[in-house]
Amino acid sequence: MALLVCAPVALVVSALTRRSHRGPRAFAWGPLAGLATAGLALLLVGGFLAPVTVREDDTRFSLAALAQQSPEPLPAVPGTADPGRPLDSATATAALSGLPALMPRPFEAEEPSQPTTRVTFQPESCDDVIAEGAASAPAVRLEKAYSVTAQGTVGDMDVNVVLESHTDPQDLSGIDREVAACSEYRLPAVGFDTPYWDGTMRLLPNTGQPHPSRVVSLTQTAVKSGRTAVFVFRQNTVAVGHNVLRIAIGYGYVETPPTATVRTAEALMTSITADVVRRLGR
Repeated sequence: MALLVCAPVALVVSALTRRSHRGPRAFAWGPLAGLATAGLALLLVGGFLAPVTVREDDTRFSLAALAQQSPEPLPAVPGTADPGRPLDSATATAALSGLPALMPRPFEAEEPSQPTTRVTFQPESCDDVIAEGAASAPAVRLEKAYSVTAQGTVGDMDVNVVLESHTDPQDLSGIDREVAACSEYRLPAVGFDTPYWDGTMRLLPNTGQPHPSRVVSLTQTAVKSGRTAVFVFRQNTVAVGHNVLRIAIGYGYVETPPTATVRTAEALMTSITADVVRRLGR
């Protein structure tokens, strides 16, 4: 491949020099052109030309370098009750009762997925931290899932809301460990040209939230039929005393980010967080 790409350069040099040199001296340019081609090929294969050509992870790093849109500030929500109190099933259900009214139209309520096997992350340190976080069992857990029709995406936009209540007050240090261990990760990509999804995990600012919170942005890329497929996953996590609210919105696209969908996802994330926290304070 390298010789094929470099050959046109050698042919042009050889053609130009043969026009200015006639006779036996012209034949000397053949080996010189060959040496120039071989030298350029070695530089290309060795990665020394990566700044002006391409390398394996260029897509992942260029996407990670894009300016991430920061979520809009979340308003403080006054409440008469203690929003951090432990919940039972009834109060958890009431806290999520406003979700259907917030969903963009058209949408469908779905059964939350229950995977039978856990996906293995690479590197191993990342997988260990994620497995550790998934091992904690809350006293009460309620999950709602929705599928929202979105422009410019492959399939729909998936919205998943989980409300957990624990016997002890919660912090979000586990998320900090996940982001530190999984800043760059890989997941198996079945049916793609590339064997893996190359992913990045980043913490984003979340100003204005009165409770401890984390906003995590995940971007995964793989190649399908020669085109770059991208999956974007945004998760907001808010710790309110004994309770943890997790909102995850994900969508996929090919090469071109869907601007309208990005704005819709940001607005939806803000409205869900404010509504559930408000209802917890009742």
